Amino acid sequence: MWEKLKSTYESKGPARKASLRKSLLQLKIEAGSDVRDHIRKFFDKLQDLDIVIVEDLTSVMLKYSLPANFETFRVSIESHDELSKLDTLQIKIIDEWQSRRDQSLSRDEGENRK
Repeated sequence: MWEKLKSTYESKGPARKASLRKSLLQLKIEAGSDVRDHIRKFFDKLQDLDIVIVEDLTSVMLKYSLPANFETFRVSIESHDELSKLDTLQIKIIDEWQSRRDQSLSRDEGENRK
């Protein structure tokens, strides 16, 4: 039912396509936000475009949608001889985010004990 409503009322013209592309290219995660939600949103927007983007470009777009505090992570990933597969990159991003979140929680707990 949702697909029928969507196909009936959603614009498919050039302005809509340009808007979708712009929203994907400008998508940035807020520092401290849940990176898993961000990745879902990124791929939802990519799917809404209904175009094929090569995996290397998708990886670059995903990396540059991360917050500034992921710069060291991004440089580390890019320093490898080959780009990570998209699935691997997603896992690495989530692992990095979880590690940072866990460290932050540990620091907060340590400060609260003082």
